[in-house]
This record gives sequence, C-alpha cells and structure tokens, in this order.
Amino acid sequence: MIRVLGSLILLSVAASMSFAAEVGMAPATSRAASERPSFDELRAAAEKQFSAVKDYKAGDLITQSQVRAVFDDFAERGWKVRKAGEIAPLVPSDVEFLTIQLQTPHGKRFMRAVATVPGGYDRLDRLSRLPQGEQIVKDLSRAAGGEKFVHYLASAKGGASLGKMLAKDSGGADFNKPTGRIYTAQQLLLRLEVEYRLEETATR
Repeated sequence: MIRVLGSLILLSVAASMSFAAEVGMAPATSRAASERPSFDELRAAAEKQFSAVKDYKAGDLITQSQVRAVFDDFAERGWKVRKAGEIAPLVPSDVEFLTIQLQTPHGKRFMRAVATVPGGYDRLDRLSRLPQGEQIVKDLSRAAGGEKFVHYLASAKGGASLGKMLAKDSGGADFNKPTGRIYTAQQLLLRLEVEYRLEETATR
C-alpha cells in the first residue's frame, strides 16, 4: 500500500510539473504577472531610454515615436499604459514643423534656451501656427538671443498684450494659454505618474 501511495504521489508531482511547463508558469522567484513595477523603476527606465537618444539633453523636445517606445518598454516591465492612445497624440509628431526645425543645429541651440522658459514651448508652438509663423520661428532660431522674444511672450506684461493681439490672427486662438500638449520627458512622466497613481488607488 505504501508503495502504491508513493507511486501516486510521484505521478501527481510529475503531472503538476508537466502542466506548469505547458501553460508557461513562471518560476516562484520571478515577478507575478499582476505585480506592477514601482513608478520609480519606470521613471528610471524611461529616463535611460531618452538618454540613449543621440545628443539628447533633459528638457529637449520629445517625439511620438520615442514615447511609444517608452510605452512598449513599460508593458514589457509589467505596466501597460491604459491611456497610451490618448497621451501619445499630445506629443509632437516626428514630422511636424516644430520637431524638424528644433533638430537643426541652430534649432537645437534655440530649443535648449527656450526649454528654460516656463511655458516657452507652448508659446513657440502657438507662434509657429500663425500666418508666416514657421518663418518667424526659423528666423528666431538663427538669431542670437532669439529665445528672448519667446521669454517676452511668455512672461512679460507686454508679451501678454501682444499675445492678445496675435490671438485675433488665423491660428492664434488662445495664444496666451497652455496648449495642453506634452513637450518634454519631464511633462510626460508627470502625466504618467498621475495615471499610475489613479490605477493604484482604484485597485485598493
């Protein structure tokens, strides 16, 4: 009887191991599928990915393709961004004017100066959408101190008054207001952390 029970136990263990292999069960030491990585881990992974972009510096304009790559990496790490389809379009596309212009040699210098201006990207984006706006942005990026005009638009009383005038032009609506777009990795990570915390709260 003991031998029979022993054989049955061995068969049961073997069957369990076979089933685990068939369904691809992870070893006990690996992260469970339902366990999300911490947001600190995700932030570090995203920052590392952006840093790997040639000549990238914190504050540089990011693009939709870069953001989608970050989302894919997050999914592999265990967190799928539920609102990826809503967030990605808020980032400048790889082929729009602002993205292309700020990747030129003059444009990069100009971009990094504009990045230090609170609301600078918003004003620059709105400026580029005005009649002749693209040419104005090109001229500013080539001019020494061109970023000072963006700073004027974003922070000076006179700049706010000029913005009200520009708002009356075609493509100038809401000129003095934030665009609601996501221009930098920092802005992206702030938005993603909000989504992460909301999901965290909902599952408690």
